[in-house]
Amino acid sequence: MTQPNPPARVAVRALSARPSCYHDRARPVALRSEEVRAEFITRTYLHLFGAIVAFTILEAFYFATGLALPIAAALQLFASVALMFWYVLRLYLARRR
Repeated sequence: MTQPNPPARVAVRALSARPSCYHDRARPVALRSEEVRAEFITRTYLHLFGAIVAFTILEAFYFATGLALPIAAALQLFASVALMFWYVLRLYLARRR
């Protein structure tokens, strides 16, 4: 007499808080060592400082070349459309990364 075949096992993936591609960089910075947190804060504020410097230089360029007034006049004509376009463009560029 032959034994019946055991029922087929369905592969069930265990639910886990960590995906299979988990690595150390996926952990939040708040849960890492003090050195990593300090480096993160330093890099964040250096990035902010660089953005402020770049914005200041760009504004100085606009005012020095006289481009500030035409840009302001153009933005007054279609400010809401330009701001909405700029917002969508920023979202698109941020998601491309």
